[in-house]
Amino acid sequence: MMESIQNRIVENGKRGKATWLYIDEFHVLLNSEYSAKYLQQLWKKVRKQGGLCTGITQNVVDLLQNYTATTMLANSEFVALLKQANTDRAKMADVIGVSEAQLRFVTNTGSGMGLIKCGSVEVPFDNTISKDTGLYKLYNTNIHERIEMAEKEKATKSQKG
Repeated sequence: MMESIQNRIVENGKRGKATWLYIDEFHVLLNSEYSAKYLQQLWKKVRKQGGLCTGITQNVVDLLQNYTATTMLANSEFVALLKQANTDRAKMADVIGVSEAQLRFVTNTGSGMGLIKCGSVEVPFDNTISKDTGLYKLYNTNIHERIEMAEKEKATKSQKG
């Protein structure tokens, strides 16, 4: 599977096409030594071939406990952090290359708030979306709120006839 992905990136690069690779639940692939090493070399190689790798995980602490993942994170030009636990705060700051003071934007914060690091630039952000908007309904991943919203919508429809 991973070799097929790399082959596609190489093919697209030869045609002058950039390929964005998004890997959700990134930490799961790090559980296998083979896939972790493969991802590490992929992370390094594909940039030269027009590929851009994006690893997505709920908790950066999972990555900080894995040497391979830590080196990949340290070598990433772009990092976007949303709410994170206070665990390993000093190590997170060191690996990502931000000050511990900057981590206040990702620890003990609300949903939609975070910190972007792009190269040497660090940008805190507040992208909170009001709960009474269509965008909130579209982007909300809180299962309890989604169930509640669906029930309200169903009740409203049944009242209308």
